[in-house]
Amino acid sequence: MLLYNKALDPYHTLFRLLNVLNGTSKGKIEHDRLRIYDFLLAFPVHVSRITLPRELQKQKNPFKKFKNSYNVFDAYFLFESMKSIQNSVIDNLIISKILQKIPNSSSYVILKENYSPELFALTEIEVRQEIKDVIAFINNVLADQELYGQNGLKASSHLMEYKYDSISSNIKN
Repeated sequence: MLLYNKALDPYHTLFRLLNVLNGTSKGKIEHDRLRIYDFLLAFPVHVSRITLPRELQKQKNPFKKFKNSYNVFDAYFLFESMKSIQNSVIDNLIISKILQKIPNSSSYVILKENYSPELFALTEIEVRQEIKDVIAFINNVLADQELYGQNGLKASSHLMEYKYDSISSNIKN
C-alpha cells in the first residue's frame, strides 16, 4: 500500500512556505517560526491545540472542524520528521533570493520582489479556504507573539523545546 503524506513532500512544502511568506505582513521571519507556520498550514487542526491567552481562545475554535479520525499522529515527532525537508526548501528559497539570511541570527529578510512570475503564480492559484484561514490566524494572532520562552510560540505550539530559550530570548534576531 502506498501512502502519501503532504508534510514530507518538498513540493507541497514549497507551496506552503510560499503562501506563508506571501501572506505575512512582516518583512522578516525567524527560522523556527517559519517551520511552525508551515506545520500549521499542513495540519490546520493543530491550531486548535495551541495554548493561547484566555481572550484569544475563541479564535482557534474554528480549526477543530479539521479533526480527522484517520489522521492520528504525534505532532512533535511529525514536526521533527519534517525538519530536513523544511530546511532544504528554505535553503532553496535563500538560493532563489526570496529569503535573505540575516548575519549572526536565525532570521530571514523576506524579499517578495524576487518572486519569479512562476512562483508568484503558485501563490495566486486558487488556495483552499483552510489555508487562507490559517494565514489569517497567523497574521492576526501569532505574528506578534514572542517566539522564545515559556509564553512564546515554541512553547504554546507544543512542537519545539523551549526550556533552554532563556539565553536565546535575550538575543535580538
